[in-house]
Amino acid sequence: MAPRTHLPRLLLVFSMLLVPTHPAARSLARGPRASHPAPVAPRTPHSAHLGYGVNTNSSGDYARTWAMGFNWVKSFDVPAARLPEPMKFLYRISVHAGTTPAEIDAQLQPAFDHPGRVDAYEIGNEPNTDSEWQGPPDPNGYLAKLQYAAGRIRQGDPTAVIVSAGLAPVGRIQGQCTVGSITYNGNNCSGMDDQLYAAWLFEHGAGAYFDAFGYHNYGFAYPPGLDPHDPQVWPNAFVFRSAELIHDIMVQHGLGYKQIWTTEFGWLIDPDLVHPELHCKTDHPEWWTSRLWYLVSPATQAQYLADAYVYADTNWPWMGALVVFNLNFAEAPWHDDCEPMKYFSLYDLDGTPRPAVAALTAITKQYGDFRPAMAVAPPAVTLQGDPDEDLSTSAAVLVTNTQPFGTFLWSAAPGPGAFTPVASPASGVAGGGFSVWTSPRGLPLGTHSGAVTVTASLVGGQVANTPQVLTVTLVVAEHEILAAEPGVMAYVAPLGATGLVTSGVNIVNRGAGTFDWTAQILPGGQITPALAPAGGHAGESLWGTLDVTGFAAGLYTTTLRITANHGAQGSPLDVPVRLAVTPVVYRVYLPVLVRSPALRADR
Repeated sequence: MAPRTHLPRLLLVFSMLLVPTHPAARSLARGPRASHPAPVAPRTPHSAHLGYGVNTNSSGDYARTWAMGFNWVKSFDVPAARLPEPMKFLYRISVHAGTTPAEIDAQLQPAFDHPGRVDAYEIGNEPNTDSEWQGPPDPNGYLAKLQYAAGRIRQGDPTAVIVSAGLAPVGRIQGQCTVGSITYNGNNCSGMDDQLYAAWLFEHGAGAYFDAFGYHNYGFAYPPGLDPHDPQVWPNAFVFRSAELIHDIMVQHGLGYKQIWTTEFGWLIDPDLVHPELHCKTDHPEWWTSRLWYLVSPATQAQYLADAYVYADTNWPWMGALVVFNLNFAEAPWHDDCEPMKYFSLYDLDGTPRPAVAALTAITKQYGDFRPAMAVAPPAVTLQGDPDEDLSTSAAVLVTNTQPFGTFLWSAAPGPGAFTPVASPASGVAGGGFSVWTSPRGLPLGTHSGAVTVTASLVGGQVANTPQVLTVTLVVAEHEILAAEPGVMAYVAPLGATGLVTSGVNIVNRGAGTFDWTAQILPGGQITPALAPAGGHAGESLWGTLDVTGFAAGLYTTTLRITANHGAQGSPLDVPVRLAVTPVVYRVYLPVLVRSPALRADR
C-alpha cells in the first residue's frame, strides 16, 4: 500500500484554553495532595501483564520492533502476513463524526478476510478533540460508532481485543457544548475534558463494547513517576501517571476489571538539540511555540521511556499494552523534517537510532499474555452411587475465560480411569459448563478414580491453560444418596438488569430408600438468594430468587447447603450458587465463526 499522505495530528494540548477545573470533574478524582514523585521501585514478583508496543508509520517496521524486545505493533494497515510469534498487531480504525457504517466495514473487512493477522482493534483516535473527531467532541456520537464496530468485530473476529479510542490528555477544559440534543460539560466544542468524556461513556454503557480502554498518557515535561496530584501539575495532570485517574473512574463505574491500554505515549525531543540546522522552532512557530514548555533532550527521552515501562510493570496490574509514540515517523518522507511527530520518534531522520532505542532494548520485560485463558472449576469432583442403580450423583463444572477479553470453545471427554465419566453437554463456549455423572451399576463397593479432559480451542488462535484434567472420584455404597440436579444454582443477568431472577435445583436420591431435606444459604457469600421451600422430600425442587439490581459486571458466588436425614450419603451437600453479570454474551457469535469456511483458513 502506498504511504499515507496524512497521519493524524496527535497530542493536541489545549494549553491556551485551560482554566480552573470544572466543578463536575472534582467528583472524578481526588484533590491535590503533597508531592510524591515516585522513584522507580525495585522489582517484586508479580503477574506479567504488559504489552511492549510501538506506533509505526504505514509501512510498519516489525524487525526493528522485535529487535528491541517489543512485541506489539500498532499501525493503520492489516499486515501482509501473520506476524511471527510472539509479535502481536494492533489495528487502528479511523472513526470520526461523519464515518458511516459502510466505511467502518471497509476498514474491518481486510482483517476479517485474513483471520489472525490482527490481534486487537483500536476504534478511533482522540475523539475528545475536534481535529480528530472532525466536529465538536460528542461522546454519544462516538459511542454509536464504537457500538457498531464492536458488534461487527464480535461477529467477524470474536477472539480479538477491542480497544476504545485513545483519549487525548487535554486537561480540565471549561465550558459547555451542545451537540444535537445533548449538552456536555467540560467541553468548549474544540476539546472535551478527557476525564469527563470517559465518565460519560462509562455512564452510558460503553463498557459493553470494549475489552480495554484506550488512553494517551503522555509524559510532557515530567518524569514518569510524578504523582498526578502534585501541585505543579494539578488539576490538569499532564503526566504519565494520569492513567491512574482514568483507572479510578473506571473503578467508580464498575469497570475496574478491564484493562487500560496506553495506545500512545512519549516525550518530545527539542529539535534544536538534534537538528539545529533546520531552525524548526523559529521557522515553524505554528508547530513549536505551544510545545516549548515540555521539550526534553534525547537522553531524557530515553530515560523517561525506560522508567515508564518499569513503573507500569511494577505498579499498574491493570495496564495492558503500553505503546510508544513513535518508532519511525521521523523517516516518513511525506512529513516536513520539522513536523513534531518526528521528534517523538525513536529513530532519527536518517534512520539512526536515538538513545531511547538502546534504553528500551535494555529494560527487563515481562510479557503479558493476551490470549484467552481457560479455567476449570472446581478442579476435582466426587460422585456417589449405588451398585444397583444406573445413575450416580452429578457434579457441576464451570469453564471460564480468566482474561477480560476474547473467548473460546471447549470440549470435555472422558480420560483414563477405573470408570467412564459422562460430561454433558460435551462442548460449549467460555462462561458455560457441564455436569458430570456415571453409571455405578455393577461396580464393587469402594472408591474409584476417573477423569475428564477439558480442551479449549478457537479458530486459528491459541488459548492459554489448555488442556486441563478434571479429577473425578466415584464412591460406590448401598444406602440413600443425596444429590442435586443440576449441580449448581446458576443465574445470568446482563449488565444493568434490575429486578428478580429465579433459578432452581431438584433434590434427588441416587440410592435406596428416601429422605427429607432442609436447605440454607451459608453466611459469607457475595449473594443471598431467597429459598423456597426451605425443606422437602427427595424428588422435590428447591427454588432461589435473587435481586440483580445494581450489580457490576463480574461473577458472584455463595454456597447452598442441603442436609438430608436417615444418614443419607453425601449429606450435607454444598451446591455452588453463581451469578454472572456480563456486558456481552459471546455465545451468540461463536457459531458464526465456526460455520464460516473463510474463518477456518490458516492464520
